[in-house]
Amino acid sequence: MTYTYKYKQMRQAILKRDDHTCAYCGQPGNQIDHVIPISKGGEDHETNMVVACATCNASKKNQDAQKFQEKKYAKRFLAANPTRTHSLVSLSPRDFGVFEAPLFERKQTG
Repeated sequence: MTYTYKYKQMRQAILKRDDHTCAYCGQPGNQIDHVIPISKGGEDHETNMVVACATCNASKKNQDAQKFQEKKYAKRFLAANPTRTHSLVSLSPRDFGVFEAPLFERKQTG
């Protein structure tokens, strides 16, 4: 079995596993992306690969998925809240898309 044949089989399995849906935006996708890029120590294994649409795959480049998601959600949040600045956005890797008010904006209790 050649490497190309093995890669094609793995690609088809990943597309089927992820239902041809981009892991980053939820749109239909037909490309495979490494969650942790090979250039940053990621492996060429199906546990490190997800489906991505062309837009997200091109935007992500060689960033790891967590950094890409943080930037993507910050951009979406700022578009919806144009009066906020980047320095006011509090991102947490544990809960993408959930934004807490900065400390000085939170109601103090007690």
